[in-house]
Amino acid sequence: MHLLHLQHQYYLLLLLIPLAALFMYFEFGQKDLDSVKDRKVGDSQYGSARWINKKEKKKLFERIVYDPESWRKGKREGLKQGILFGLEKGFKNKKSIKDKIIPFKFKEKRIALLDTSDSNSILVGPSGIGKTNFFLLPQIEYAGASGMSFLVTDTKGYVYKTMGNILKKYYGYNVVLIDFRNPTRSEHYNLMQLVNNYMDLTKQNRESHLGLTYEAKAQKYAKIISKSIIESSGFKGGGDNSYFYDSAKGLITSAILVISEFGQKGERHIISVFKLIQELSRNISDGENEDLQTEYAKLLALLPENHKAKWFAGSAVETDIKTALNVFGTALSKLTQFIDSELEQILCFDEDFTAEEFANEKTAIFVVLPEEDKTKYFLFSLFLVQLYRELLNIADEKGGTLDNRIVFFEDDTN
Repeated sequence: MHLLHLQHQYYLLLLLIPLAALFMYFEFGQKDLDSVKDRKVGDSQYGSARWINKKEKKKLFERIVYDPESWRKGKREGLKQGILFGLEKGFKNKKSIKDKIIPFKFKEKRIALLDTSDSNSILVGPSGIGKTNFFLLPQIEYAGASGMSFLVTDTKGYVYKTMGNILKKYYGYNVVLIDFRNPTRSEHYNLMQLVNNYMDLTKQNRESHLGLTYEAKAQKYAKIISKSIIESSGFKGGGDNSYFYDSAKGLITSAILVISEFGQKGERHIISVFKLIQELSRNISDGENEDLQTEYAKLLALLPENHKAKWFAGSAVETDIKTALNVFGTALSKLTQFIDSELEQILCFDEDFTAEEFANEKTAIFVVLPEEDKTKYFLFSLFLVQLYRELLNIADEKGGTLDNRIVFFEDDTN
């Protein structure tokens, strides 16, 4: 079903569901949260939450004509960027429109409610109610018409198949597909791309204060990657194994920085990090602890005395052999999830797009996440964190705001 097929039988749904689920504004009081939790169901748990009234609705939302037929013909002047929140009564229009993918017919133009503010929205409803077809897909059509860059999660690949070509053909979008369900069809996403970028900038600016700034950013993203890897199975710190997890996190961070700074072109990716740690671990397992310490010391000696890779790896190598085995084993056990021939097709190559392109050009990113295999969801989480942080950096350089509105649509994810 096409996103523009807003047929009569769904008008009531489009009017009532958005009004019921999306027009709720929550005003949180100063009440203690624990006292609210202790109350029985129905006893004012939601504080001052209420339905929006007509006056607030009129003030908050702008009215636009929802007319994809005209938008696809280039008649998009004056469209404001924002989020659609349902429809009101339209007026008759006997024109029809056909698309090569799905034919459909308009019987009336529709008046849509548009929120142009910077706000977050959530739509809650059971499976099959039409959240994707009758809320998400119209959002994507309007995002294309108004020129917003956006990212959308797509568990089945349906949204990409429905909208990808339309965005390219009618709206001139750069369309990026990150497909964790079928990695061989995906465009590339190197976990270490940002570390590599900032490491290269560090090398180019060693003699200036910018070098320190770029170096700090490289280290920050290395730590984000290692943290996401260690916590991918749910570990959040604390407990008897906390020391080993924290040390493994430092070891992975150190290896990422070493590979990023000294790795050859085409080898600066997470698989090389695994190989480096595996090689060191093998030497420990062979009982060559003394030689290992010497060899690793030689490796670290190549770095300046104050190089952070030395500091991060400290607790993993400056210890007894038994503890070192546990730390290296913990790191390797987490990194083995990347040893996947298909997944390597995504992770071992530089990205096909940048955050700057996403911010400055009309770009749509579709991320396909398999519902049946949630072990790869942490990769999307890491991707999202990296992209969001880079957008913040770009906004800072522009005085605090981006030139273009960017929207993240998360459909059926948690």
